[in-house]
Amino acid sequence: MEVAPPLLIRIGRLTYQYETVYVMSMVMLILIALAAFLTRRLTMVPGRAQAAAEFIVETFDELVTQSFGSKLGRPLLPWMGTLFLFLVLSNAFGIFPVPRIQIGWIVLPAWEEPTRNYMVPMTLALLFVGGGHIGQVLSRGVLGYIKSYFEPIVFFFPLNVATVAAEFISISFRLFGNVFGGAVIASIAFNLMVNIRIFPMPWINIPISMFFGLFVGLVQAFVFTTLAMTYASVKIVEE
Repeated sequence: MEVAPPLLIRIGRLTYQYETVYVMSMVMLILIALAAFLTRRLTMVPGRAQAAAEFIVETFDELVTQSFGSKLGRPLLPWMGTLFLFLVLSNAFGIFPVPRIQIGWIVLPAWEEPTRNYMVPMTLALLFVGGGHIGQVLSRGVLGYIKSYFEPIVFFFPLNVATVAAEFISISFRLFGNVFGGAVIASIAFNLMVNIRIFPMPWINIPISMFFGLFVGLVQAFVFTTLAMTYASVKIVEE
């Protein structure tokens, strides 16, 4: 399996992976366009597209309400719903094997899941799971937040710190590992079938990628979102 080196861009002192930024920008533009299209002509009797959108909104409204309560659930609904839709679309971007295209000095990267870059799941974990820690600081105060690491007794401090670190590592590695592993397995399976001449046509890669991009990607997006809600709600919601 041949892996092309990543394209890097440097802005100031920061270096970015061009493929990841490019695909994430496309994902955000698609989500904005879908939101504008679905909310352009809302009707009392919804069509198929509006009904599907309402089903997703109602489902996540119930989930965030169960996790955060009625007071905090509704304000957090756009955040958690957007996270889920972003991950679903990002994980599905590797379905069609669009190669890297260069037109003069303009380079259009290959379509790859941005969640294959570990920095994306880790950043999302820091943003959404870390938001629970910020909420805990706001509700309990700085001293109360620090005190929670020494509960129930002071000797639990190392264990509590390790638990917090494990939350970020486990939720981010779960998403990254499944998406990256699925892409590797799909590539190996495709090359194997082509080499042994079972399916010599390159389009056989599409159904293989669709399984990992749609089914596995959908499951992992839902798991990441629900875990993020669970970790954050434990910090924010009072007993």
